[in-house]
Amino acid sequence: MPQQEVQGTVKNLDASRRTLTLEDGTQLTIPPAVQLPGGIKEGAIVKASFEERSGQNVVTSLEVQQP
Repeated sequence: MPQQEVQGTVKNLDASRRTLTLEDGTQLTIPPAVQLPGGIKEGAIVKASFEERSGQNVVTSLEVQQP
C-alpha cells in the first residue's frame, strides 16, 4: 500500500491504546516502533505519514508542527 500523509489538529489522544483521532475524524494507530513526540496533546497540530494495514491507518512517522 502506498504511504499517505495527513496533517491536522489532534482531537483525542489515547496514549495507553496508542491511538489518536484528528478533528476531521481520521483515526491513526501508533505502533510501538514509532515514538510519541514531545508536546503531542489534544489541540496540537500534527503531521503524520501512515500506511493502511488490515483496515487501520498505521503511523510510520509522526511529528508535532509548530503553530
